Amino acid sequence: MRIKHFISDYIVKRFCSQLVYLSSVLMSKKLLPFLLFTFIILNIGLGSWGLTESSEARYAEISREMLLSNDYLNPTLLGIYHYHKPPVTYWITSLGYKIFGISEQGARFFLQLAILIQLLLVYKIAQLLFNDKKVSLLAALIYFSFPIVLISSRNLTTDAYLTLFIMAAIYFWLARTKNVLGVWALYAFYICLGFAILTKGPVALLFVLTFILVRHWLLKKKIKTSFHGIVGLLLFFAISTSWFLFLWMRDPTFLDYFLHRQVTDRMFSNSFNRGKPFYFYIVLLPAILFPWVLLPFQNTHGKWKDFSGRKDGTDVLVFSTGILILLFSLFKTKLILYILPLFWMVAIVIAKKLVTAAASILRTLNIAYALMCLLLLLASFLIYLFDIPYISISKWEVLSTFGLVALWFIIYSKMKKTRPLTIGILAVGFSSILLISSMFVMGDNPGEINSIKEVSNFVEKVDPSPKKSVLVFNYLLDSAPFYLHGSIVTINAGHNTTQRDVQFQPNDQWKNNLINCDDRSQKPYLDSLLGNPNSFLLLRKKDSENEKLKSLLYHFQKRKEFEKWIVYYHNYPKVEK
Repeated sequence: MRIKHFISDYIVKRFCSQLVYLSSVLMSKKLLPFLLFTFIILNIGLGSWGLTESSEARYAEISREMLLSNDYLNPTLLGIYHYHKPPVTYWITSLGYKIFGISEQGARFFLQLAILIQLLLVYKIAQLLFNDKKVSLLAALIYFSFPIVLISSRNLTTDAYLTLFIMAAIYFWLARTKNVLGVWALYAFYICLGFAILTKGPVALLFVLTFILVRHWLLKKKIKTSFHGIVGLLLFFAISTSWFLFLWMRDPTFLDYFLHRQVTDRMFSNSFNRGKPFYFYIVLLPAILFPWVLLPFQNTHGKWKDFSGRKDGTDVLVFSTGILILLFSLFKTKLILYILPLFWMVAIVIAKKLVTAAASILRTLNIAYALMCLLLLLASFLIYLFDIPYISISKWEVLSTFGLVALWFIIYSKMKKTRPLTIGILAVGFSSILLISSMFVMGDNPGEINSIKEVSNFVEKVDPSPKKSVLVFNYLLDSAPFYLHGSIVTINAGHNTTQRDVQFQPNDQWKNNLINCDDRSQKPYLDSLLGNPNSFLLLRKKDSENEKLKSLLYHFQKRKEFEKWIVYYHNYPKVEK
């Protein structure tokens, strides 16, 4: 009993001490207002645009099905098991639905919280590396200015959560190695690393191990083992492998499927149609980092003061970033958000260089942001005045952009141009304008962001009954069940998205929602759906010339065209004019 009370008291004291420590950090005169400001900006109009196909819609729909089925171990997409990713992102999104309801805001809310915590972690990691509050605050400001970070906050995928767990793991590891936190930080490191694996699989190890090994190599430190390290490692394996082992015990083929199909194929083949050339990231990085690329990078070797007052941590960050970019360039499958977890290192390096940059460089960066604001304003005017195809913007949106840019220039005129903090604040201001402007643009242009919200609203207006059937031709429309009542049926006519993994299905029930055009045994079922007066056929315009459509379209009497979609439906029920 005494041991039990001792352990509970120890945990409470540790928790309280860390809460006080965290509060002292947050109560910084500059950090706390920045975090509050960014949290407000990130959440403005969060549900004002529809889910984007296909990645965001896929994660949102899987999480919805998980919540409704109450099965948190077997993700499903349109009723078929979907084991492409571990479940942590679905768990977090399901929690968002429980708080805010099944909506776009519910799907995206915890992404914003993840970004907020990332900003705090950038600050804390920079503080551990350089013990300089100016560098730490600048690093957080710069990190928020990166377009890739803003994109990750607007699009529900695994990447923002993976980045959060990776950064948290590295923070706790650094805090423990520098004796800033107690031995519990070592366990926190392993727990965060375990959840990183449960978010996106083994790829998480690349980021953490690269940083740790590079730091040990450059600082010539030996990797030590301890009792707590061994226990922590066992805890890591227990967490990281739990979901995989559960499914493997149920079906021994699962592990081979995941490691071969979902890991190896993504790295070394174009099986998911995401193959990019070797130089993809190398070419894209300067654009992502503009205008920070105008800041000259000094030699990363030299007599600098750093981690513990002997060497500079910049070399560790630069070497780690370079190695990771090279590794991901070698992989066949490439998406820009895949390298999001290395941008916190880039932000800290830029912040470290910025505090010692010449006044002329600071002025150049300020002028660059001023020009970017003017270009954004000019673009909004041109879109409105010349009615550019496929992109619409209202006069109120132009006026709001004008007002925000004007406010930015008022702040710009009152700030000293040669202070590093000035450029950080102005960068955050520009990012805020981008977030608010993009909210309007995405809401008014559903076709350009691949959202079917407008199409779904029309179908629901025609027939709000849950008895209707919605057939989607030759495309896996992930958000269809999210927006539409009734049965969603995908017609497979050869498109890669309709090629579903059904090897883990316990029976043939999935065939009710996935029809193969070439399967004669399914033709009677398809004909019965097409002849039902409560059926709709959704068709992408790019598929309108498909030969397999001829036997389907004669069933319908009416059609409605949208930017990228065509809806076919029967005379009954009728649309209200």
